[in-house]
Amino acid sequence: MWLGLGAREDERLVGVLGSDVEKAIRIIPDYPKKGIPFKDLTTLWKDGNLNRRVIGALERKWKKRKLDKIVGIEARGFIVGAPLADRLGIGFVPARKVGKLPSKKISVNYELEYGRQGLEMHADSVAKGERVLIVDDLLATGGTSKAAATLVEKMGGKVVGFAFVTEVRGLSGRRKLSGTRSTPSRRMTRPLSIGIITGTGVTEHFDLSRPRTVRTRFGRATVFTDPGGEFFIIPRHGAAHKSPPHGINYRANIAALEQLGVKDVIASSAVGSMNQGFKVGSIGLIEQFLDFTKRRQTTFFEEKVVHTDMTNPYSARLNQEILAAAKRTGVDVVSHLTYVCAEGPRFETAAEIKMYKILGGDVVGMTGVPEVVLANEKKLEYASVVLATNWAAGMQPKVSHDEVLRAMRRSGKTVKLLIEATIAGMRRER
Repeated sequence: MWLGLGAREDERLVGVLGSDVEKAIRIIPDYPKKGIPFKDLTTLWKDGNLNRRVIGALERKWKKRKLDKIVGIEARGFIVGAPLADRLGIGFVPARKVGKLPSKKISVNYELEYGRQGLEMHADSVAKGERVLIVDDLLATGGTSKAAATLVEKMGGKVVGFAFVTEVRGLSGRRKLSGTRSTPSRRMTRPLSIGIITGTGVTEHFDLSRPRTVRTRFGRATVFTDPGGEFFIIPRHGAAHKSPPHGINYRANIAALEQLGVKDVIASSAVGSMNQGFKVGSIGLIEQFLDFTKRRQTTFFEEKVVHTDMTNPYSARLNQEILAAAKRTGVDVVSHLTYVCAEGPRFETAAEIKMYKILGGDVVGMTGVPEVVLANEKKLEYASVVLATNWAAGMQPKVSHDEVLRAMRRSGKTVKLLIEATIAGMRRER
């Protein structure tokens, strides 16, 4: 896959312009919504000399690729794509938001980092067999660029590549674009041995199109493979969210991940907050737990005596990886939280919450144990990313499951992006 500035395929461009470009770009945190770091290129474009150098570098990159058209993505892709098309002496085609084009058009809907969007192009803008370069100002999740490629391919065009000025690292955009049908892709890196266990409100944001059944001596587990081949996904409550907290086969899930060669596990879950410093909507990392479950299978060792150390049950290394990814992507994460696991499925009483707070609890949930215990018994590194969906009982008038679901759906995608950014960082290190 041929990208523009910042791509590994052209280290010369990175060396000449990369640092100057990045220094000129202003970063605006939490825009257009919390957890999204916005790269503002207007601070680059107002520098005429640097802007000319950027366009010139892209021209040198693509002038020998026999292009017929450039497709620029609304709106900032126009600023880069139009002058590049002029330099290359080829046509420019706008890919616009829904409702902006007057003539016959084709459309596609897609997901991006802060919601659902649509993209359109005039139906006669690309002829069959034409070689097209798709241009935008930056690469984030790759959703918009992938949608533009879909439109080009619907018209019979061939996507030769993608060009960007900069990139939001850790959002797996390159991986998404590497699957574009008519674009040569780089060889995939060796898959990492990582398992993701998704909880309420996060599962729906992952691609669950590649299931497999893993048989273990503790039962069957349904495991999904990430389309990029980089990690496995287990929806804790099942893909249809039908298993209650006390009915989950935790042993089968952890045993299945071990059988697949997983070494690192990143889990997500919804929690109620008991800590005034960890507000509703906040994302956190667990460091310790208090177990108040009663009826669960909590160990793999039923036929022999094995005492597993639980001094530090959560992986310090994985927590540091997650914190580093949070810093790169502009997501605020609170660390060093103590998780109280209640039996469920009922919510806690106000008196129970008062007790948990006295014991040092920060958040309360229903799924963290025995999952973390079993992971430790299998010697898997385990980290838990939690999202505060409500104040615990007694700190607000009433707690409802609908409230939890609404909160998770608002912020679940941010949790997913944080997990993917963590994995991207681990991949680069290896």
